[in-house]
Amino acid sequence: MPDLTIKPVAAAGNKLILQDQAGGAVLTTADSGATLANGLAIGTPASGTLTNCTFPAGHVLQSVFNTEDTQASVTGNSLVTAIAGAITLSNASNKILALWSIPFVIYSYGGSSNTTGTVYGGFQVVSSGTGVSAETKKWGSYTNAQGLYGFAVGGDVEERNHKSVFTGCWVFTPGTTNATTITVQGGGYNDDTMAVNNAGGDTPYHGHSQIVLQEIQV
Repeated sequence: MPDLTIKPVAAAGNKLILQDQAGGAVLTTADSGATLANGLAIGTPASGTLTNCTFPAGHVLQSVFNTEDTQASVTGNSLVTAIAGAITLSNASNKILALWSIPFVIYSYGGSSNTTGTVYGGFQVVSSGTGVSAETKKWGSYTNAQGLYGFAVGGDVEERNHKSVFTGCWVFTPGTTNATTITVQGGGYNDDTMAVNNAGGDTPYHGHSQIVLQEIQV
């Protein structure tokens, strides 16, 4: 059958208004397009993609997940990368919520400057990318010529090793829709060694680092 077309008289500002029984406007047309009333029950779409939608502040718009099991270590004043992940924001004003879990071992077997049984180390999480407002968040008291010093763990004087998991979260503001990379790095202090993603023995989580990046609506 032919299409049924309903429209107002062709003049600027004329509208077609569909009302419910109480006289409330359900649909109101404009010169181009239309507006549905708030609070309409539209049911559950079988499929489809919503475009040009604005979600309330705090909503998660997308999530990126990455794992890493490459074992690596560094001694003293250097950094070793445990894991990295990248996400591209849909709006430069939005933020990135980063969450991570890093299995690590900090040790100093026979270190010449460590005779107390205490080992030292720390972590930092950095954002980077083209046009990204780079940020560095340190989980450490300070960084000097001897390395990243974030925590001290007492142990056996002869063995001096500590196994644990570094977990945390932080909100980054890259200020761009270019890809943003979030990298988690660890370091030892003086002659202490930081090893990440270790497997075997009683190392937590069998050597798999994990990172989750979420775009948060502002």
